[in-house]
Amino acid sequence: MKLLENKKLLLTLIFVAALLVRLSAMVALQTYKLETEDEFGTGFGKTAQHIALGDGFSEGISSSGKAQPTAVSPPLYVYFIGLVFSIFGIYSVQSAIVIELFQSLFAAISCVVFYQLGKKFSETAGLLAALGMAFYPPSVLFSTMRIGPIVLVVLLIGVIILYLFRIQEHWRRRDAVICGFLMGITALVEPAGILFFVASCVWLFLWSSGSRLEAVKSSIIMGTFCLLCVLPWTIRNYLVFNAFVPLKSSMGTNLLQGNNPYANGITFDDFHSQQQQLFTEQEREKLYSLDEFQRNKIMQEKAIGFIKADPKRFVELTLKRIYYYWSFVNPYRPTPYDTLRIVTYGPVFILAVVGLILARRRKWREGSLFLTLIVSYPLLYYVTQITINRYRYGVEAFLLVLASYATVELVSGLRRNPSMVPLGQQNRELG
Repeated sequence: MKLLENKKLLLTLIFVAALLVRLSAMVALQTYKLETEDEFGTGFGKTAQHIALGDGFSEGISSSGKAQPTAVSPPLYVYFIGLVFSIFGIYSVQSAIVIELFQSLFAAISCVVFYQLGKKFSETAGLLAALGMAFYPPSVLFSTMRIGPIVLVVLLIGVIILYLFRIQEHWRRRDAVICGFLMGITALVEPAGILFFVASCVWLFLWSSGSRLEAVKSSIIMGTFCLLCVLPWTIRNYLVFNAFVPLKSSMGTNLLQGNNPYANGITFDDFHSQQQQLFTEQEREKLYSLDEFQRNKIMQEKAIGFIKADPKRFVELTLKRIYYYWSFVNPYRPTPYDTLRIVTYGPVFILAVVGLILARRRKWREGSLFLTLIVSYPLLYYVTQITINRYRYGVEAFLLVLASYATVELVSGLRRNPSMVPLGQQNRELG
């Protein structure tokens, strides 16, 4: 039992176990042997290739034979892959190994962060959350079998949540500066969390332990440093496209992918063929001649036109996307992991809901911040398109914290109320 009392040693063991599980998966499944170039980040790799070749942050080749500047993807993780490519080879096995090692390290560090998050509820909940993160199959999958930023995003959001708790407890300017900086870095990795950052400022205001003015000041500081981090990228985009593109130039395209007369609310795999029906031949030729920002603007106008013309269909598609975003199964593309997803994510989701309900009694400050994340993070996906579970994992991982809290509370309830234990078991315990 001394091991359980030595929290530092226990966390170290969980960290090492998490890393070993992912390294074992890499070796056993040879996840670094990627079959196609698209598996290097689902599009990130193409831009990273241009970076490694010295063509800058670009994608595709124009009619003049030059690489075209792009802002479809946020920059930080793409530059990371580009750096790895330049050192270990473009689309090489060595590069895949290095990237997956980093992703595994991010996931292992997340175990320590999740311990601190769970500890906001109780010490035991913290340990369970760390253990859950170490062995949760989707975490292992996104660490080793997929190249992309989502594992790093989970780590960054976890640290941001810890700083939000610190700000609410102490109202130190330094914490607000660091938190704002982390928000900016996260936005440059994956902008989906921006709505949560805005919502977290509302949470600070509602849970202000002192003057509401302190919450406003902290929010202004966080917003300022977040914008300062993003500003260089926004300036670059303005110089390239001669237009205001804060982070990504794909919102209009994503909106049309999920909102057009042929959309099904589940996937946009057939969007390329849909474009043949959405645009005339002349319109398609014009689209191909425009730059990325102009194409995105036209697609956005087309999507908004559809939404205005048929708001009922938009609502139907949105409700369908919400359902499938949280669904236990993959509705559009069967995979070998569907059963594993049901038996792991399903119980975690149910326990997380129970955890939120139980938190209303004594831990609503903590529970409400996680609820803020759950409500705000997926909003953009609800109105655009839903494809694969990496879009959900950014918030799904944090269900582990609530599920751990629910588990602790339910077990404690059983111990406090022996009448809930089967009679036979009570007799054995008395004997």
